[in-house]
Amino acid sequence: MRREKTPLPKIKLWVATDARKVTTMTKREFLNSIINGTLNDETAEFAAKELAQIDAGLEKRRNTLSPTQEANLKLVELVVEALTEEPMTATQVYELGIEGVTSVQKASSLLRMAVKSDLVTVSEVAVKGKGKQKAYAKA
Repeated sequence: MRREKTPLPKIKLWVATDARKVTTMTKREFLNSIINGTLNDETAEFAAKELAQIDAGLEKRRNTLSPTQEANLKLVELVVEALTEEPMTATQVYELGIEGVTSVQKASSLLRMAVKSDLVTVSEVAVKGKGKQKAYAKA
């Protein structure tokens, strides 16, 4: 026995009723107008609105820190507290066993962040068997 096909219900298109969401042109219409070369005031207005939204999003991202960046700032403080007046390499900082400093590379990265913030000074030290390495001390 064959089953009869039942027609799918028609889906209503979403219509913006909120005043903040009303746009005069869709992105598709905007791009088509550029392709066809039919630029008008509506196209320019839409482009200006889109650029304003992009700029606002970029500004928001610039001014906020990610959770990882916030955690790293706390780790930088811990590393700076652990440093002494005597220069230490990233390997020596890692060997201090500071919680959150999981590798020599992480220690090096945190120390570079501290140097950018002028919390730590950097110098070169001769390490036997490795040559010259950067050493960090409290500023």
